[in-house]
Amino acid sequence: GGGTVPPFFLISIATVLQKAGFDVTFLEAMAEHIPLGDIDVRPYKAVVTSTSTMSFGEDSYVLEHFKKQNPELFSVVYGSHTTFMPKAAVQRKSVDVAVRREPEHTVRDVLLAKKNGRDWRPTPGIAYLDPETGPVVNDRAEYLEIYELPYPNVDLLPKDVHYFNPLVMRPPYMTMITSRGCPAVCTFCTAPFLYVTKTRFQSADRVLGEMDYLISKGYREIYF
Repeated sequence: GGGTVPPFFLISIATVLQKAGFDVTFLEAMAEHIPLGDIDVRPYKAVVTSTSTMSFGEDSYVLEHFKKQNPELFSVVYGSHTTFMPKAAVQRKSVDVAVRREPEHTVRDVLLAKKNGRDWRPTPGIAYLDPETGPVVNDRAEYLEIYELPYPNVDLLPKDVHYFNPLVMRPPYMTMITSRGCPAVCTFCTAPFLYVTKTRFQSADRVLGEMDYLISKGYREIYF
C-alpha cells in the first residue's frame, strides 16, 4: 500500500544512548530524501544502523562510503541479518560490530566500553571479526525488560515528515509496542528468535503514560 513507518527501533536506540550520556545525531535520510553524497560523517566517532538480508549489500556499501570519509568511524549494525548470519555480516570490512537480537542495551554497552577505553569485544550479544582467528560470535545477551526502556525521543524525527500508513486515518501517527517476545515458534516469523520466546508485557500504566506522551508531542493516532 505504499506505507512508510517511523524508524521505531533506531529511535529507541538513540534515546537509550542519549540517556547514557552520548551526543546523538539522528539522520532520517530515507524520509527526507537526502542523497548519500550529501551526508558528512567526518565529525562523528560511531554510526549505528539497521540492516536486513534484503538490504545488507546496499547497507554495507553505505558504511563503506562513510569509512572512506572517516577511516576511524566505528560501525555498529543490528537487525535480522546480523542476528541470523552474524559471521557473514562481520566479514564485510565496513562492519565493525554485528548486534544479535534486541539492540538497545547491547549497542549502549559496546559504545560505553569503547568510549571509556575498555575492551568492547567481550560484550554479550555481538559478533566481530578477529583479524587472526576470523569471525567471533559471543554468547547471547540477556533479554531486556521493556519497561526499562525510556519513552522514545520522537523529537529526534524531522518535523516536516509525516509517515503514510493506509490503516491510519488521522496523521501524524507513531508506532508503539506493548510487548516483546512470543512463545510460538512459527517457521515464517523472526519474532521468537529476535525477541526470545518469553513474552514481556508493558504495564497498563506504562502504556497509558506513553500514549499521553505521544499525544503531548502532537501525534493523533498510534499504531500498535
